[in-house]
Parts: sequence; C-alpha cells; structure tokens
Amino acid sequence: MPPRDQLKPKFNQFNKKINLLLLAFFLFFGAAILELITSATSESLISPWEVVSAHFFFFYGLSLISLFFIIKENVLTEKTNLWLISFHLFLSLSVTLLVYRLGYGFDPFIHQGAMEMIAQEGVINPKTPYYLGQYNLIVSLNYLTGLSIAFLNKILVPFIAALLLPPTIANLLRKIIDHSTKKRELIINYGTLIASAFSFSLFIVTTPQNLSYLFLIIAIFSGLEEKKPTKTLIFALATTAIHPISGIPALIWSGWLLFKAHKHRFNTKGQKIISTTLLYLGAIIIPLALFISSGAKIANLKFSLNQIFSPLNNVLSYKYAGSEDWLLNITYLLFNNYSLLFLLLIVSGIIIFQKNNGNLRASNLENYHWQGLLNVNISLIIAYVLSTQINFPDLINYEQGDFARRILIIILLFLSPFALITISSLVKRIIQSPKKTLKLWFTILTIFFISASLYLAYPRFDKYYNSRGYSTSYKDIEAVKTVAKLAQDKKYIVLANQQVSAAALKTFGFSNYYPSEHGPIFFYPIPTGGVLYQYYLEMVYKNPSRETMQEAMTLVGAQEGYLIINSYWNDSDKIIKAAKLSADAYFEIGDKDIFIFQYKNY
Repeated sequence: MPPRDQLKPKFNQFNKKINLLLLAFFLFFGAAILELITSATSESLISPWEVVSAHFFFFYGLSLISLFFIIKENVLTEKTNLWLISFHLFLSLSVTLLVYRLGYGFDPFIHQGAMEMIAQEGVINPKTPYYLGQYNLIVSLNYLTGLSIAFLNKILVPFIAALLLPPTIANLLRKIIDHSTKKRELIINYGTLIASAFSFSLFIVTTPQNLSYLFLIIAIFSGLEEKKPTKTLIFALATTAIHPISGIPALIWSGWLLFKAHKHRFNTKGQKIISTTLLYLGAIIIPLALFISSGAKIANLKFSLNQIFSPLNNVLSYKYAGSEDWLLNITYLLFNNYSLLFLLLIVSGIIIFQKNNGNLRASNLENYHWQGLLNVNISLIIAYVLSTQINFPDLINYEQGDFARRILIIILLFLSPFALITISSLVKRIIQSPKKTLKLWFTILTIFFISASLYLAYPRFDKYYNSRGYSTSYKDIEAVKTVAKLAQDKKYIVLANQQVSAAALKTFGFSNYYPSEHGPIFFYPIPTGGVLYQYYLEMVYKNPSRETMQEAMTLVGAQEGYLIINSYWNDSDKIIKAAKLSADAYFEIGDKDIFIFQYKNY
C-alpha cells in the first residue's frame, strides 16, 4: 500500500473535481430558474415556450450534464445524489409554476376558489367529499405557515413530486437490482433520473387527480419493496381521500397485500376466494361509481367499440413527425411514439420478470407481489372497458372519455414497475459495458430524452403542434371586474370561455350561485358541461343572438346578461360584428383584446 502522502494529491484532485461539478450544477440550475422567473407573465399564452427563451434549455441541459458527471463519479452519498436528482426534477416541474403568474389551466382555479371558501366559511356547498384530502392539506398548510392558498395550490404537486418521487423510484430499484451487481448505486441513480422523466406531464400542475397519481405511485412501489404493507395502506388511504378513481385501486392493492401478509389464518379455499374477490373488486366498483355519478340511468349506457379502442390507435400507429426542423423533428418523433415506447418498456419488463421467475433469489423480486400487480391490472382493464360505455349527460362531447382515460393512466402506473425493470436492465448493460462509445451515446441520448420530455410535458405552439388552449390573463380579470361594475347590484349572468370563467373564480370565488330547474348555477359558465356553457357555445358557433341570451337570463331570472369574446377565439371578428348588432351596448378591454357585450332583460 502506498504511503498516505502519495494518496493526498489524488484525494485533493478528486475534491476539486467534484466541487467544481457541484458548483457548475447549482450555477446552471440557478440560471435556468432565473430564466423562468424573468419570463413570468400575466398575458394569455398557449405555451410557456412562447416567452421562455432558448437560454433556459441551454442552462437546463448544462445542469443535466453536470448532474450526469456528478453521478458518474459515484462518490457522494446515496441521499446526496437523490437530493440532486430531486432538485433537477423540481426544475423540470416548475415551468408553469414560475411562468404563469396568475396560474395555469382551469381546474386549479376551481379548486383554489373552493379552498378559499373553506378557509373563510369552514364549508363549501355543494360539498365535494372526494377532494377533501387535498383541500384539508392546503388549508391546513395555509393556516400553519401563512402562505397563501393560491401559492400553495400552485407549488404543492411539483414540490411533493420532486421530494418523494426520486427516493420512491430508487428504493424499488434497490429491490430489483441484486446486491452483488457491479456499480449498483450508479445504475440506481441513472435509472431514477431516467424514470423520473416519464412522470413530467403528470406533476406540472396541482389538482386532486394529479396529487392522487403521486400518492398512488408511492402506494404501488412501496407495496413491492416492503414486506409489511403499512406504508402502502397509509398512502392508499391518502389517495382515496384525494380522489376516488385513484383511491379505489390503491385500496384494493393495499387490501390484497394485507391479506397476503396474513393469509396463513385462512384455509386454501378461503385464500383463493378472498384473493380473487379483492383483486377483481375494481372491475365492478369503479364503473359502478361512475355510473352512479352519471345519474344512474340505463339510458346513459351506450355500447361503443370505438370508445374502447380509440386510445390504442395512438399507441399502435407509427407517426412520422416531419422534416422542417431536425431538432423538433426528432423531438416529435419521440412524442408521437411516446406511448408505444412506454408500452415496449412494460412488455419487456414483464418478459424479464417471467424469465427470472424461476430464480427469485437472484432477482430479489417477490413473486406474489408482482403477480398480484398483473392481476390488479386485469381488473382495471375490465373497469376501463365498462367505463367507456357510460355517457355523462353533464359533460361536453370532447370530455366524455375523460374518466376512462384516467383509468388508462392508472393502469400504466400499476404497470410502471415493469418498465422500471427494463430501464434498470438497459442501464446495467450499458454501465457495465467496456465500450466507451456505447456509454457516450447513452449519455447523449439520455440527456436528449430528458430535455425533450421536459419540452413535451407542457403546452406547445410550434411548427408541429398547437395546444390551442390559452391561459387566464390580467385582461380577463379586468373584464370580469368591468362587468361587475356595469351590472352594479343587478342580478346578472356572463357567457364566456373557460379562461374568463377562471378569472371570475380567482376574483370572486364561489360567491354567486343562482337557483334554477337544473339546480344551483354559477353566474359564469363552469364547468364546460354546464348549462351556461352550452349557451356560450351557441352564441359563438351559431349566432350571438338576443334570443339565446334571453333564454340564458330567463333560466335564472337575471336582469342582465353579458357576452365576453376574446380576440384569440376562432372567428372572433365575425362573432364581434354580429354581437354588436344584437347587444344593447359593448365595451373593449385593452387594444381590442376583449369585447364585452351587454344585454338587458326588458
């Protein structure tokens, strides 16, 4: 062994190298965050990439490269590496959080309004017990920390996902990868980094559904990695409190694991009956719950094979992106075949698992846990098929398949551990390969995949894709305040798009409901399947007539009605010209960005 003084220069050289890499990572991380902060806007956006400069992607890529080399050194502690991955994941999930000053999407405004009313009044009507998990969490944090509900509602899911997802993935990888594997920690860290990229689109915004997905993942993964299902049960109960569609499968999964842990108390026949009953409860309970929420009418059941197989068309059909821009072309080649890629990872993982089935000691995989995972998915597939046949009268046509699509996402989450088996197997082969060229290409492709996944996780407006939906702007808020001033103390309704309705919720909360034959109606169109939104669609897609507005006002006994048209709406010029002829008066917001049309009930 060489003397200690001969080792010292090498040790100092190592310290300098890792310190420089850490410094580079945090400098590039900070620069990327700063780019997002300086790009923040209250204007209407289709995509955050309209205002975020290319510098952000430059710094994002450099921070990712720095992280890759830090992990490659393989000298930091397990926890330190996971913290760095969590930092980078938070950067990936924080684009909407930092760019959209007023908030992103539509649903978060609804939930924010509900939570603000709960914080003020202690209750909200009509009650929504299936969201209470998130509502209670945010309202409690608001009370304990003094942070605003609006801020907590924006940051909650990105922050918790960045905090909990990397260690959750890493813990399962430690279960999958044998302890005798060379460079095991390196494989775990790279596998965690790659697997995290598949989750970007699920956790960029805070909604009960997205938070429930996160807790569901933790419930699934912990059930595979731990012998006692206590943690799984806790997160399954939390998932159920947040959203029942995710919660029911989580409870079935945790219930099945609990049964397996105590199965010795039952005879063989009893074990089979209980096991089968638990695994296939979801096939009945989820569609039944959806059927009841649809109105529990036989007329709402409509047999359609197209509803079942339409999502599969996107998976099994190969799409070529185009050739206008080589970088976007490659990015959209990934986007167009993203589902197929994930499906191939899952199928490969199942094959690898089955091959290792006869040698479980070497593979570290608990057979009955993983087989149970496959059985739960069979149950969910049946639930998906049945749920596609339910029609929801209160939902607009293009939202009819939303609940069934959520079940598909849950199926993929339950299958994701098998994708993780494939990812770990691929990373293991590359890391242990002596070929430097292979490792170089692995690094390049992984950095591209993660960066492209970031870009694709958010709404886009480029040569290849138009997300179409605009964000709520300060002009929308100005418009709803202007209408309130015009109406003064009169009873009024407003026909407007989702973004303007979101502005009304942000400004007034759930303060203005009117009774009607359809039940309580909010004075702005909410949700899109609601009665007022149908009148809005009639005004913008047929004819902005006084008769249509009169019907809407009569519905709730309003004294005045207002039509709000944003200039970005399709055929807005024609709608505005026609509305000027039928309205009693009209008003402009900004530089003809928004038109407000006033109708009086004579």
